[in-house]
Amino acid sequence: MSQYPLVMLSLQCIRQTLRTLSHAEPPTFDRIFRDVEPIQFSSRPNRITYRLRVERCHANRMNRLHGGLISSMVDSLTTMLLLSESHPKPRGVSLELSVSYLKSVPIGQDVFIDCELLRDGRNIAFMAATFRTESGDVIATGKHTKFVGDMPAKTG
Repeated sequence: MSQYPLVMLSLQCIRQTLRTLSHAEPPTFDRIFRDVEPIQFSSRPNRITYRLRVERCHANRMNRLHGGLISSMVDSLTTMLLLSESHPKPRGVSLELSVSYLKSVPIGQDVFIDCELLRDGRNIAFMAATFRTESGDVIATGKHTKFVGDMPAKTG
């Protein structure tokens, strides 16, 4: 029996997890997710769609959505796909993360982030994210490969 509780992934669960992470005290890097709203979840296939209204705090010096924020979102938001019965333990280590930036988005626009679990193996999970404008234009795409197997015991 696992020492970790099993989680039934749902929009409510995703919202609560993001709220807990983004409002931690003392503040952590996860505060960047305060404005991210999960709006759709499907367990078959395992997909989550989020919405982000681009504000000044998300922007670079040119008042466009910051590429570093996009990269962080690929990492963290795709990892949310792994909070399920098939993964009863906290999720492991990123092995590879890549992002292709295709278009910039100014402050004030909504961005929709579609995250999908492509393959969930015994030790490795493969995930993808697509960032779109409200009109459907692709802003960025990301791939995330994560080790999800048992971590070796620490020695010495």
